[in-house]
Amino acid sequence: MSNKLKLVTIVLVGLVGCVSKSPQLSDKRIIASTGKPFDEAKYKAILEDMQNTENETLNNYDESEESQIERDEVEQDKEKDIQYDVAPADEPVYTLTEEESFIKNIGAESSIPELLAAAKKTIANTGTWGFQFVYIDKDGNQKILSQYNPHSVLKPASTQKLFTGYLFFASNTFTKSYSKNHLAAMLHVSQNEMADSALKRVASQKGYESNQIQNGLSILKSNYAGLSDSNRYSPIDGSGLSYLNKVTPDLETSLLTRIYRGGRYAEFKKMLAHPGESNCSYNPRGAKISRTKRFQWPDQLGTKHPFHSTVGSRLMFLSGRLHAKTGTLKRTKALAGFVDVKGGGVIVFSVIGDYLKVGTPTAFAKINSVVAGHAKYIDSYLK
Repeated sequence: MSNKLKLVTIVLVGLVGCVSKSPQLSDKRIIASTGKPFDEAKYKAILEDMQNTENETLNNYDESEESQIERDEVEQDKEKDIQYDVAPADEPVYTLTEEESFIKNIGAESSIPELLAAAKKTIANTGTWGFQFVYIDKDGNQKILSQYNPHSVLKPASTQKLFTGYLFFASNTFTKSYSKNHLAAMLHVSQNEMADSALKRVASQKGYESNQIQNGLSILKSNYAGLSDSNRYSPIDGSGLSYLNKVTPDLETSLLTRIYRGGRYAEFKKMLAHPGESNCSYNPRGAKISRTKRFQWPDQLGTKHPFHSTVGSRLMFLSGRLHAKTGTLKRTKALAGFVDVKGGGVIVFSVIGDYLKVGTPTAFAKINSVVAGHAKYIDSYLK
């Protein structure tokens, strides 16, 4: 073999050695739309945790409890406008058979693409979903953890009561016949008539003695005109019972951010539903309501209300940290609120599943898993 040929052979062998030692391209993923690297191990860990939460929720599903929640929420639903409950023509459908393509097309909607990918895979093909999770750290800095269809117009169901309840709260419209205890009771157990009553009382305070619902709605829209996506807000009632109510996840997290930054967050959050059976701050007599009576009104609503809430036994590991409003219609399930972060700060979030193709247990389980995944991510990776 000539010296020239030997040299070529040595170079080729060296190149082969280098290639064999380099990481294989299939071991790494890049988000095509952003060029950012994708942490496969982190994604799999988050997805596995979400799946475990979903399975745990389904295994521990208390049919008597949750079905009662659903009956309470839709008791007044006479399907008067259910004809409008038609899924949009462009309802997204994701094919998860090609995982590589799925990851590449996550898009730039997330600061934490692994969180978004795991959440999207969890809810894929079960309805039309929108969500947004925003982390506000202890110094007030704001960061979107993940968002999916954040500007899609969806039914809020009873998360509409957040808008009504905070308007009433911030307006200091309290009276002896509708005290802070009444407002907390309305938000805790999602009483529709009390929500509409709160809206009427705001209108009355502003001097409107007739058409109080319509005038209340005008006040509602005007009060929230500065929120993100406020031009897409279409309130029809104070309760969220109508299928014609429309919000976006971005609008709801914008409202929650206003509440958090408004100076009375610590007081307002205690009025919201929470996991567990601890006594509520707005229960001055400290009276406990038995499990069999948790959905019944106490005799003196003005001075006490059930410590139990529509969140019930869901997301128990966030007891003391989660304060939120549930939403339930026949094909809509939602959850929006706050998760206090260990060490300071908060996650404000909105998750809405609309035009659902799955039943109540599965929908609740998927919402639980997505919320839990984000809370655990903050606890694990942003210490």
